[in-house]
Amino acid sequence: MHPCLIIDEILQNILGRVDDKALYSVSLVCRAFLDPANDELWADLPGLSPLIKCLPRELLGASRDYEKCLTVVRPPLPSELYRFDHYARRVKYLSG
Repeated sequence: MHPCLIIDEILQNILGRVDDKALYSVSLVCRAFLDPANDELWADLPGLSPLIKCLPRELLGASRDYEKCLTVVRPPLPSELYRFDHYARRVKYLSG
């Protein structure tokens, strides 16, 4: 790896200029790129749907009161929230 990529500001500047497909590829290159690429991928979400998909399916169910809504069926176990929390802390903006 080139020494300039160790400088976080340079790496973030580069990652901020590529599309999501490239960010995903970069995240798979090496461990040093994983967190910065994921930070950029999850920084601006088009809504809550990507985070909801991080929860186990059996934790959510259809709402009785609203047609197009989900509801939490039971309280989540701490181990079930790990993945959700891992990505949710990277989100800076929700649009849409």
